[in-house]
Amino acid sequence: MRKFIKYIKEFLFNPMTTLIPLFFMIIFFPEIETDTISSSGSIEKIVSLSPAITRQIIDLDAEHLLVGVTAYHPPLTRKIDIVGTLVLPNIEKIVLLKPNIVLLSEEDNKVQFNEMLNSTNIRSHTFGRNDSFESICKYYLELATLIDKTSLAKSKLKTYSKTLRAPPKTTKKMIIALFVSNKPLIGASNKSYIGKIISHAGAINCLGLLNRPYPIISMEHLVMLNPDIIISILYHGNVKPVPFNTILKEFPELTVMKRKSIYIMPSDYGCSYTPQYYVKAYNLIVRILEKEIKKRNEKKI
Repeated sequence: MRKFIKYIKEFLFNPMTTLIPLFFMIIFFPEIETDTISSSGSIEKIVSLSPAITRQIIDLDAEHLLVGVTAYHPPLTRKIDIVGTLVLPNIEKIVLLKPNIVLLSEEDNKVQFNEMLNSTNIRSHTFGRNDSFESICKYYLELATLIDKTSLAKSKLKTYSKTLRAPPKTTKKMIIALFVSNKPLIGASNKSYIGKIISHAGAINCLGLLNRPYPIISMEHLVMLNPDIIISILYHGNVKPVPFNTILKEFPELTVMKRKSIYIMPSDYGCSYTPQYYVKAYNLIVRILEKEIKKRNEKKI
């Protein structure tokens, strides 16, 4: 237990690691209730406390409105002030930037000090949790309305919707285990954003029924589950994670080892809950399923 706690502390206070702390906070801390502040007036200066919202603002051709972002953010065309990390925003710096609005998401705000933000009387808006493609599109339009980009948003959503591939046809669904860390082994259940995409793509999430969005499981549990496919989205900062084939070399009888059915998903696909990146993650899983179904069918012939 001491070693485990020490491991968590190393990740939580490593400045090069920005996403693993979020998963640990989601696992161990309860929901934080927040109120949004509504007011009228044009929006010219935005502080975004969510990398996904930052990405959506860029996608809506409104990067010029950003005056502050968190340390982990998508590529920007100009220098924008960093207002702390995803885990620990700098309230004082936010106040100094004098934004018209601070944007947050329920996906992230359980690790942010929103009571302090509300005490500043700066207008804020919190977008709801993303549990489907429809909800992501809903909040994308909500953001577009705030920044007067509704027409562009509707046009882009029409394009994104058209590019969603059809789930592969099969008499027996593939079973997928998706992981966001392999040390410790942290998977994605159906309560997580990325876990839900597995079901939408026509597969079974073998960790789907676990009661936390990102549950920690043992290697013995994974061996017992014996999924058809493993997909990893490993967030280890600048430290290159050990590949799953290496970790599982002691278990050559696992289906994923025999069939070479271990895949990597780019990190942005797993944490960027935007319409654009939902489609990217979804289509990647569908292509993986198509490949694996073909392999299974060829073996039967």
